[in-house]
Amino acid sequence: MAKNNIDSMIAAVMGVLKVGKENAISFRDLIHKADISSGKAANALYYANQEFAILKDQNGYYLPRNVEEAKKYYFKECNFEKDKIRKLKGIRDYIVDQEKLA
Repeated sequence: MAKNNIDSMIAAVMGVLKVGKENAISFRDLIHKADISSGKAANALYYANQEFAILKDQNGYYLPRNVEEAKKYYFKECNFEKDKIRKLKGIRDYIVDQEKLA
C-alpha cells in the first residue's frame, strides 16, 4: 500500500476521532464519517495505532483525555493479552507433544 494512501486514510480516521470516552465513535459511524470503506478504516486504525493513542471500548474508538486514561487502557490490554496467552498453554503443549511424536 502506497505511503500517501496510508497517510490519507489515517488523516481521514484521525479527523473523525474525538477526545474522551463519552465521545467514542462506533466503527460503523467512523467509516461513514471518514467516508472510507471498512477495509481501509481497519488498515488506517492499524497504522494509526502505531503513531497515535487510540483507545477502544464497547462504545467505539476515541482519543485519551490524559496520560492516566491512556495508561489504564494500556495496562488493561497488556493484562488481557497475558491472560489470553496463558489460556493457550494447553493447546501449545499439545502441539509441541504431537510434533515430538511425529
